[in-house]
Amino acid sequence: MSSNPFASFAAQTPSHAPPNTAIHTSSEGLAGSTPLQSGASVGKEGDGSRRRKRRRVDPAGANTSGPAGTSRPVVVRAPVSSAGRVAVLCKLCRSKIRIQQIEQHEQQQQRGDAGADGPTDKSWNTSSSSSEAKKAWLTSKQSSLGAWLATAKQVGEPWACNICTLENHSTRTTCSACGTERSPEGNDDAQGHVDDDNDDEDDDDERVCSRCRLPLDEKVPQRLQPMPREDPIVSKLKAYKRVAGETGAKFLITDAAAAAVMRQPCSFCGKVAPQGQCNGLTRLRILPSTGGAKHGVMGDFADGNVDAACARCNLAKGVHGPYNFVGICRTIATHMHTRALGIVESGSAGKDDSVVVNDDVDDVRLLPVVLRRKFAARGLCHDGAVNFGRFDHLFRNNISRKSRSAYLSDSKTFSMTNEEFREIADGSCYFCGKQTDASVPHFNGLDRLNSTRRIYTTTSVVACCSTCNMVKNRSSFGAFVDGVLDAALYTSGAYYDQSASSNAAPCAE
Repeated sequence: MSSNPFASFAAQTPSHAPPNTAIHTSSEGLAGSTPLQSGASVGKEGDGSRRRKRRRVDPAGANTSGPAGTSRPVVVRAPVSSAGRVAVLCKLCRSKIRIQQIEQHEQQQQRGDAGADGPTDKSWNTSSSSSEAKKAWLTSKQSSLGAWLATAKQVGEPWACNICTLENHSTRTTCSACGTERSPEGNDDAQGHVDDDNDDEDDDDERVCSRCRLPLDEKVPQRLQPMPREDPIVSKLKAYKRVAGETGAKFLITDAAAAAVMRQPCSFCGKVAPQGQCNGLTRLRILPSTGGAKHGVMGDFADGNVDAACARCNLAKGVHGPYNFVGICRTIATHMHTRALGIVESGSAGKDDSVVVNDDVDDVRLLPVVLRRKFAARGLCHDGAVNFGRFDHLFRNNISRKSRSAYLSDSKTFSMTNEEFREIADGSCYFCGKQTDASVPHFNGLDRLNSTRRIYTTTSVVACCSTCNMVKNRSSFGAFVDGVLDAALYTSGAYYDQSASSNAAPCAE
């Protein structure tokens, strides 16, 4: 390649058209054909089709097909390179060639050459001020495109620029998710996707290329809070009545009684609704449904079957009754307390409070730090601080054993082997301690610590039973711990005895 590759391409553009030559931009006409006389046209006589006049050039070289009284030369760009192949140029190279043509046009104008090659756009002003502005704009575009080309390395792509094509002969590895080859340096893959994760940490994500890892981080939509057009109690009552109509349940409670319930604190965690807001209604499954509902396990919306609940507790409660939900929260809180004290898993990571970790942690090695911080904030991070009891009979059994393929979908993928998957899934539930036991039978599954991460790795998932998976839902690990602790502390002694065992019966209210 020559030292100035742009010169060969710029030289292919003719300076001006020779006289007595018809110049065509379509493939029907060829340079060097005989000029047409005035009034000549294309098309058969009498065929009724619209006639199109062809461009003609007078012997003096003036373009008479343009505006009257003008002698603007016709500029024809060379469609092929000197080798006879189509010259494919990127935007950066086209901008550079354009700048060179503008400079040549200005030099020829200064010498008084009227036939100099220049832009043919009617809106283009050949004054020095507009030329400088045009070159400044092209220079700024050139810098941004140069930064892009310096990053996106095209390896022999058919659409790559003929001038600035780069070659990369480095050894490549294969992505475990899609099989795409990528550079071992971690800067790019075979399709030009930049890998920003260039650290030296021992991360399982290194086996996934940037193209597959980018969509694996689910973008949570940031919804703005709309201005309330009506009272929140009125809007929630409309929603509950719509749910009752869809499920076949009956809405037997009056609007005034339902509004009085929603103004109360949450019956599970004691949360008071903010100013101008209200809690929701949760059905207690005490009264059966009388409407022949398709999903009538929750019962009707009636007095004695509804209570106040915040959005967090209502979502975690699901289809459970109040006694079962509180017992589940107390069991999880008890097991989490042992983990926070380092009784279940030991190590300095569980006792290092100097590490700052957010609630949406996605690394299993940092979970003890979050647990100790949550319990320490409530003064419970010491032996014998509290005993919420265990109610293992409230956790349902999964009789089917989960397979690795059951977690694969269009939105989720794996970065672990079958052996790594089975080693984690066969362990005890991280949240409640329920063991996998084939004789029961019961089999645990996997739960992602951060539900926005669509990839399963050995450090981003834990073993989890179905009950804990439903209670946690899509909450972050920190929010999940806050929810079960608030429910266990607020309902202490209200539903179960403080020292209840796994076979204890509910307290009498």
